[in-house]
Amino acid sequence: RLEEVLSRILRHPLMQDMNYETGIQYTVDFLQTVGFPQTFIEKSACLDIKDYRALLPCDLIQIIQVKDAKSNRYLRSMSSSVYDKDKNNLTFKTQGNIIYTSFKEGTIEIYYKAIPIDVNEVPLIPDHPIFLKALELYIKKEWFTILFDMGKIQQNVLQNTQQEYAFKVAQCTNLFTV
Repeated sequence: RLEEVLSRILRHPLMQDMNYETGIQYTVDFLQTVGFPQTFIEKSACLDIKDYRALLPCDLIQIIQVKDAKSNRYLRSMSSSVYDKDKNNLTFKTQGNIIYTSFKEGTIEIYYKAIPIDVNEVPLIPDHPIFLKALELYIKKEWFTILFDMGKIQQNVLQNTQQEYAFKVAQCTNLFTV
């Protein structure tokens, strides 16, 4: 269904410069921002730590727990930007799509909430017309904001899209939180 939404968006004359990857990123942003918990799944993954870091899974929304695979000890989240490299104090911190640990090498098990994805790592989204329209309007709103900032569209075009989005996302939120 995401392919259909993006195809429809990319046919809009003001959206033709946007690419497919940007549309996918906006979709992930929408899912994270609006946060429909019932659309997320719980997953786990083993990550190899090299030089105190590893790449996080692409479908990650929220970390639930992190555990050292060798010792089965849980890591606690660091709140400081100074990394504690004491082996007795197992900690982690995320920055962007990287997880940093207090140990240089090893393997961790990460338990997390994820966006369901297909084999091509494209988000799977609910097949509901209100959700699909809210997503479409979110992507348009984000793109039109850029165009407005660049002076390429008038304010009323952006405001109309923002208003339509606000109405549709409210409908969507009511639908998915009942």
